[in-house]
Amino acid sequence: MNDISDELKSILYENGASLVGFADLKSIIDNDMSFGVSVAVAVPVDIVKSIHGGPNIGYYHTYCRLNEKLDALVTAGDKFLKNKGYGRRI
Repeated sequence: MNDISDELKSILYENGASLVGFADLKSIIDNDMSFGVSVAVAVPVDIVKSIHGGPNIGYYHTYCRLNEKLDALVTAGDKFLKNKGYGRRI
């Protein structure tokens, strides 16, 4: 992995990501965005166990909180990459 990938991964983990992955998209996307970044956050085990009969209020609140966390993570990643010069049209 190159330095920028390592830096991005570190930033995402430091901000609460549970899992970070990278993908080469050149063979499936026909534009200048040839790499993808995936970010995941873990759902607490007790919440997963609690939805055996269907979603509930605890699940709903956790879902909202984790989506806010994901939004913050991808915003931090976006800011990092833009500061490194990625995503800018020349």
